[in-house]
Amino acid sequence: MFAERLKMLRTGKGITQEELARLCGVRQQTIGGWETGRTQPDQKSIVYLADLFDVSIDFLFGRTNERQPGTGVKAIDDPEVLDFMKDITADFRLDKNISEKEKREILEDLADYFRFKMEQFKRQQKY
Repeated sequence: MFAERLKMLRTGKGITQEELARLCGVRQQTIGGWETGRTQPDQKSIVYLADLFDVSIDFLFGRTNERQPGTGVKAIDDPEVLDFMKDITADFRLDKNISEKEKREILEDLADYFRFKMEQFKRQQKY
């Protein structure tokens, strides 16, 4: 999947293999190897490619079809989940030593972590 995604991203930006090789500091043959799946880039190159094409590493390797993970907090609309989150955050909301902005950030982090764990659980169930 990496090979196909790399070629799609490169051609979509109108970049030749030679230009990409120059940007990555490798030979054109190396890019050709990556795009045919004969070879894989090292970790540094993978990170560079993800940044260059403004996509996640998961997208590069075909683990997701979202180019970038969501940046906003998505709504949780399951009543059970909402009740659970209200229960675990009730005491903390009363804490006067934490600003409203900090409380909101903590709640967003909790919601993101909850979603992450749910997705992780769903993936494990597939195998």
